[in-house]
Amino acid sequence: GQPFRLISPAVATNSMDGVITSVVDANNCIGTIGSRLHTVTSASTGSVIFPQRRSTRGWYTWTETLLGEMFDTTWCAVGGARIQNILSLVQASDSSLHDVAFVCLGMNNIYADGDTLAAMQTYMLALLSEVEARSRIIVLLSVPPRNSADGSWSAGKQTVHTQFNRWLYEIARSSGYIWINTARTVANGVS
Repeated sequence: GQPFRLISPAVATNSMDGVITSVVDANNCIGTIGSRLHTVTSASTGSVIFPQRRSTRGWYTWTETLLGEMFDTTWCAVGGARIQNILSLVQASDSSLHDVAFVCLGMNNIYADGDTLAAMQTYMLALLSEVEARSRIIVLLSVPPRNSADGSWSAGKQTVHTQFNRWLYEIARSSGYIWINTARTVANGVS
C-alpha cells in the first residue's frame, strides 16, 4: 500500500499516484500506476520516488518533525521539473483546498533551459494563481544557490537567477506569502 511516483522516458508511465500491491523480494515489487501523470521525463532509465520516505536532512523533514505530522505531498515534484511541469500537474490535480503549499522552482528553467526572466515570471504567475486557488497558506522559497563550477553555470544565468529570486521576494511580500531564503541555509559556497 505504499505510494510511489515514477519518472521515465515516456509521459504515459510518469505516475504521481502509484501504489505498491505486493513485494516480491528486497529489490522488486509489483504496483499499480495511478491516473495522474506528470510531464517530466527522464533521458535514460526511470526512477522511483517514495514520497513517504524521509531523510533527516533538510528543512522539509524538520518542519514535519516539529509539527508532529507528515505533509501530504499532493503536487510534490520530481527531479528535472520546470515551473510549467508543475503548473500542468497542479491543473491536473483535484481542486480541493490544502492547508499549506510550498513552492520552490526555477533551477531547471534557468540552468537547463536558459529561460529569460520574463518567461519565468510568466510561468510562475500562472502557477501561483493556481496554487492560490488551492491553498490557504503559500510558502515561497527562493531558487537555491548554484555552484559556479557546474558546467551549466554562466554569469548570464546567474544574473537571471538573482533577478528571479529578488522578484520572488517582492511577490511574496506583496501577496502575503511566507518567504524563505534558501541561500541562508547554505553550509558553504557549494552546498
